[in-house]
Amino acid sequence: MNLIVIFKRSLYLLKEEPKVFMPRIFTTILSTIFILYFVKLGLKVGLAINQATEIAKNADTPANIVGVVSQFSGELSAFAWFSLFVYAMDILSYGMYVKIASDFHMKKPISLIRALGGAVNKAKVLSIIGIVAAIFAAIFIGIYLFLGSLYLSTHSPLFLIAGLAMIFFALATFAFVFFFAVPIAMVENNGAKRAILKSASLGLKYKWPILRTNILFIGMVLIAMAVAVATEFHGVMALGAVIIFIFGRLIQALIYTYLSIVNPFLYLTIEEIEQVGDRAQRV
Repeated sequence: MNLIVIFKRSLYLLKEEPKVFMPRIFTTILSTIFILYFVKLGLKVGLAINQATEIAKNADTPANIVGVVSQFSGELSAFAWFSLFVYAMDILSYGMYVKIASDFHMKKPISLIRALGGAVNKAKVLSIIGIVAAIFAAIFIGIYLFLGSLYLSTHSPLFLIAGLAMIFFALATFAFVFFFAVPIAMVENNGAKRAILKSASLGLKYKWPILRTNILFIGMVLIAMAVAVATEFHGVMALGAVIIFIFGRLIQALIYTYLSIVNPFLYLTIEEIEQVGDRAQRV
């Protein structure tokens, strides 16, 4: 398996079909709005809590934190619904890229409408995969925070080492267990359980190509994160700052689009290898 060919082929698809960038640009815009909304709402609620705490302290009475937060129930509810919408759009866009890569692989014309339709038809399965992955992530984060609190209270290096080991274990789990779950669900019409199990099986069997691909992914994600940090607003949002901010988010969208294409292309290549091996065994 030649990973360089897969990487180049992904670039070729993006070059020949620039409209493929549109779904990821849309989700990047949504995620940017989500982050800005989260920061604004967090500052607003935090300021209200600080003011209530200060007033209660001066009056020598307990602060009614729940009452303060309840004042923002409408905004918090809107934020929760918007979070679900952003999540759903992100999942659907990932499914779209699998359909796009599959059509290109089979030399079919690229259609964003057809790709969206395919993703919508698999929305339930894609959502279940996303929820299972989120549960795994929450468990790992919980364990990491627990180990972190033990380290802060005991200053024992063992808990620090255990926390770092947990990070590597979590990354390995996602790299090998969930890496092909969405492409399998989209291409093979499998349910969430079968897609995750087959993804784990292929992940362990082709661990070295997947590891090298994930190194590329991590490198490009770090670049995207660096661009995001470098283009955050500071001080007055002058025209130049706005232009830089938009440019930074555009770079992020381009990087994430490429990663969204490489993943299904790698799966399709592995699946062809598996089919050749099956035919050889039957002969």
